[in-house]
Amino acid sequence: MPIVFSKLSGKNDPTYGEFESLIKAIIENESNALEKKKSLLDVLYNVERTFEKGIENIPYRKELTITKEMMDDAGGELGAEMESRAREFVHAFYKTRTKLAAWALANGTSSEGEFDKTFVDLTVDDGLPLFHNAHKCAEEDKTRTQSNFFYGEGICKDMAALEKSLNTLSDRMRNFKDEDGETMNYAPDVLILPCNRPDLEANIKKVIGFKRTAGTDCNDIIQYGNWTLVVLSGWETTDDRFMLMSSEANKNLLGSMFYNRVALNIRNYVDEHTRNFVWNGYCRFGIGFTTWKHMLLAVDGASVNGATKLYA
Repeated sequence: MPIVFSKLSGKNDPTYGEFESLIKAIIENESNALEKKKSLLDVLYNVERTFEKGIENIPYRKELTITKEMMDDAGGELGAEMESRAREFVHAFYKTRTKLAAWALANGTSSEGEFDKTFVDLTVDDGLPLFHNAHKCAEEDKTRTQSNFFYGEGICKDMAALEKSLNTLSDRMRNFKDEDGETMNYAPDVLILPCNRPDLEANIKKVIGFKRTAGTDCNDIIQYGNWTLVVLSGWETTDDRFMLMSSEANKNLLGSMFYNRVALNIRNYVDEHTRNFVWNGYCRFGIGFTTWKHMLLAVDGASVNGATKLYA
C-alpha cells in the first residue's frame, strides 16, 4: 500500500529541509521493505484498495515528533534516536493492520466487536458469525444448514488424534455446498493456531511434516509441505483449537476481506511554539467476511456452545 506525502514544510527552512529529506527517505525505504515481506494479510486476506459499501472503516492516526533539541545536537546528521523514531512510525502502521486482521479471526465466533473504539461487523452474508453451526444453504431454503464450527473431546490430545481430526475436517470442508446445493470441493491448505499453545503447535508440526521455513522474521508463517502454518499473534486461548482455511476458496469466493479505504497520508509541520518537527500520519482501513465457506474452526472440548460435534 503506497504512502502519500501530501504536505511537506521543510523546504521553507533549510535547517528542517535537511532533516526532512533524511526522514522521508527512511519512511519510504522502511515501507518498501515491509511491503515486500509476507504478512498475515497476504496469507489470510484478500486486500483491496477500493471502498466497500457497508464496511465500517477504522481511522488510524500516528505522530512522530523530532524535537528541536534533537536536531540541534545532531550536527546535521540523523541521530540514532531520530532514525529509530522514524522507523517505528512506519512499523506502527503495519503492525496495526496485522493486529486488526488477527483480531477479526480470533473473534470469528462473535457477530460484532470493537477495535480501537470502532464497531466492526463480523458477520457473513447470511447474518451469522464467521464460525457457526447453522449457516444457511440458500436463501430460499431455510431448513437446511451447514456448520463450519466443530468440537470434540480429545481431538487434539496427541498426534494420532490430530491426524484423524485433520483428515475428518478436511473432508467436511471439501463437502461444503454452494447456494445450488453443489459440492464445492475446496481443500484446506492453511492451518491457523493460537499463539499460546506450544504443545499443540509442536504436535501439529509433526503431523503435517516439516519441509522448509518461510515468511516473517519471527516465523509466524511457516510452510510445511502442502500446508501453510500460521501462528496467529494475539490469539490466546484456554483450550486447544485451530482454524483451517482453503486459500483457493478464500481467493475465489473473496472470503476474508481487508479494505484500504485511504492510503497512509503523511504531512509535517514545524510547531511554532516548541519548534519541534512534527510528522502526522492518517489513513482508514476496514475488514469483513463475505462468506464462511473458506474456513472452519475446531475446538478440543466436551461441549462448545454454537458448535457441531465432530464425531457423532
